[in-house]
Amino acid sequence: MEIIQIGPDNYEPFEPLLGPDVTVAVRFNTEVFALALVEEQQIYGAIACEHRDFEIAVRALYVLPEYRRQGYGTTLLEAAADMAAYYDGLEAFTTDFTEALDEDNGLKEFFTFAGFELEEDPDTVAYQVTIGDLVEAKGLQVSDIPSQIETYSHLTSGERGLLLQEPHPFMPLYVDGGWIEPEASCFLNDEYGMLGCVVFVSGPDDLSLEWVRIDPKASIHLIPMLAFSARALAAKYPRDKKLIIPVISAESHKLVKHLFGDRLELLERSWSGTWNLEDDSAFEDEQ
Repeated sequence: MEIIQIGPDNYEPFEPLLGPDVTVAVRFNTEVFALALVEEQQIYGAIACEHRDFEIAVRALYVLPEYRRQGYGTTLLEAAADMAAYYDGLEAFTTDFTEALDEDNGLKEFFTFAGFELEEDPDTVAYQVTIGDLVEAKGLQVSDIPSQIETYSHLTSGERGLLLQEPHPFMPLYVDGGWIEPEASCFLNDEYGMLGCVVFVSGPDDLSLEWVRIDPKASIHLIPMLAFSARALAAKYPRDKKLIIPVISAESHKLVKHLFGDRLELLERSWSGTWNLEDDSAFEDEQ
């Protein structure tokens, strides 16, 4: 059994473990490194980390279910710590991860065991609603839709370039991979540029509302933009089609709860944790 580094030349077998977003970061972001625990053709698990100033953030950690609780997660974390030793001035390892309510991914238990101090982030969660819920949301029953709204399918190449500048870390992946739902994703523009956007992503198995941003001076148009998107989705998908809504801030959490109330089905909770490098309680033998 050995630890190998994952890179642009050998990433494909490990993408199911790390996920497509993290795999793209491993391939193209020099501050991200990934390691795998393997033996001949057998893969046991993988870890991906990102160097951020004075910390190493664990972006992904996955051990195949049949090999969990056998010390392999600890082995991967130790190997990442060894690699992190090449960076000067590090003070801590950090992690941010989601915990799906319908399955135990083991991450909370593992990071607690490894010595990370974990805190739940109440405003970073994922909900699920249906297209019918979206259409029927009382807050989206508006009649006046701004004339300057454009759909993604009608954006010019220059406007798509502006979209790539949005601070969502995976926007280039969504644009280049053709993941953006073209008729429901909409944009508010004026002569000076993009004032706001609502971006839906259609993946292999689900549809998700991935990004919402509005210039404060145009905030009155946000609800009409969401209403425009709701109608476009209703015209394309059945009403029972599931829509995932990731929430990443207190402000967006308040808006989502206002729009959908008790129609929201909680899918995931999020946790963040820190392990200070001076703490020697981590990496005890895991039996």
